[in-house]
Amino acid sequence: MGFQGDGCTLFGITFINLIKTIFTLGFYRFWAKTRVRQYLWGQTLLAGDRFSYHGTAKELLRGAVRFGLFFLFFVAVSVYIFLKFGSEESELVGNLFTVVFMFWLPFLMVGAWRYRLSRTAWRGIRFSFHGQGRQALAVYFKGYLAVPLTLGLYWPYFKMETEKFWRQNSRFGDLRMRFSGEGKDFLKKFIFALLLTPLTLGFYLFWFSADLSRYIWSHTHIGDATFHFPIKGGDYFNLKMVNFFIIIFTLGLGNSWVVVRNRKFITDHLTFSGNIELNRVVQEMQDSGAFGEESMDIMDVPIEIG
Repeated sequence: MGFQGDGCTLFGITFINLIKTIFTLGFYRFWAKTRVRQYLWGQTLLAGDRFSYHGTAKELLRGAVRFGLFFLFFVAVSVYIFLKFGSEESELVGNLFTVVFMFWLPFLMVGAWRYRLSRTAWRGIRFSFHGQGRQALAVYFKGYLAVPLTLGLYWPYFKMETEKFWRQNSRFGDLRMRFSGEGKDFLKKFIFALLLTPLTLGFYLFWFSADLSRYIWSHTHIGDATFHFPIKGGDYFNLKMVNFFIIIFTLGLGNSWVVVRNRKFITDHLTFSGNIELNRVVQEMQDSGAFGEESMDIMDVPIEIG
């Protein structure tokens, strides 16, 4: 893989997007996001061919409008309950909406990831996601209960179950991905990290994150091929520290260069080996709206799954 983008070009795109967003009172943000994705996707190569992004600003706008209507409905109900019955009842309704939303969140995540993949293509063949919201709800509900009950020791199992859900339900055309990682394989390293992280003032997290990424990718398969991501803790530490100082010394203006550095870091290290005939992949069409995508973005919830 490779990434041919550069920070100067991305900064120019981002700067123009910012100016247009300000002059349109934020309305241009949907076109801005689409333009950035088109650039980043188009500068990413696999076997000499570029990825492409086919999402549109209008799709993101429709998703934002739908979520905005839901939010306005929630506000209207809360105000009505407050004026009609008082603050205690209003607070009760607010708590009820919070609980409902927490159960709804996995469905939004699935919708967002399905949209993102369905708008990504390579050699004219699109990716797709076939997981269901109820499956995500079962995985996350179990994890959110089990992790605190086990004082955090269930986290490696929870992490592998979520990775399995997101990866095994992802496809490139008619080619399915598989994930063979198991929580028990990573439990010892997780316990080791719990002990070393406070002793190293948090710096061991860089080495733990590198081990985790390396393990996850080495257990991710597509067809008969297996991915490899042979990074070390020192590589990850250098990446994040340089990124940190770029952001600090440029007062945030260097974010475009940070984005490019992160992309190049991934594409420079990520490979796959094994038997896979990409020329025989058949397109599977799947339609998806941007409701979940914009819901996650409005709430500032990241969906860089995996």
